[in-house]
Amino acid sequence: MRSSLLIKSTAACALAGSLYFLFGHATYAGARVEGNAPDAATLTSALYRAGLDPTSLAAAGVNGSGATTIVNNVKQYLTDHPNDLSTADTNYCSAKASADALRRIVQSGTATSDQLTQYQSAASTLDAATTARATALASIVTAGVANANNDQKAALQNIAANQSWGVSIEYKATTATEAQWVALRDALAVKRINTKYGVSVPDGVTTLIATWDAKTDVAAAKTAFDSNLSSVTSAWNTGVAQ
Repeated sequence: MRSSLLIKSTAACALAGSLYFLFGHATYAGARVEGNAPDAATLTSALYRAGLDPTSLAAAGVNGSGATTIVNNVKQYLTDHPNDLSTADTNYCSAKASADALRRIVQSGTATSDQLTQYQSAASTLDAATTARATALASIVTAGVANANNDQKAALQNIAANQSWGVSIEYKATTATEAQWVALRDALAVKRINTKYGVSVPDGVTTLIATWDAKTDVAAAKTAFDSNLSSVTSAWNTGVAQ
């Protein structure tokens, strides 16, 4: 778990891009925004980091009205908790810098006993900071999807969890084993390359992709994406800009 979080979080000190989900039952009407509301850049960043971007929302079956509610929910949450995520980010990046510096010394074989002890402490601090930042992001997600239905929440969670496989959005809305993801990714690559160069696609590849396409949640995500993307993108952009 720790190594996975660290890999996902390495670029996040520059981009703030980790995704974590914890769905709750709080309700946010999405209509009340007062005080120091986040600017468009801050809101956009939070929505993308939480996996609540237009593409993901559309594939999860959220329509334009639902997208507006999600954006407003997150805007309200950030208004009410303006420093939670930024503080968690700062603490994480500071802890990671310290742990990385000490790790390099340890890996070089030149670490003193004090430095070994310091590294163990720094690694524990980084673990705590990683968890705290995941919790801050999870709270944003919980607020954002408070009015979404369970199918939409599940699809959004799957899409976020499967980002690293680099496949089309509809496939990310389902669950599979690592071996199954690798097989799909390879099959899609073969189909793409063979099609590009006018080479026939092997029957096994065609069959594998067709099997995935026939999965209920994949088919639903594909249909929802095609139907909702335009209206969701428009509503999302309007909500962010307001």
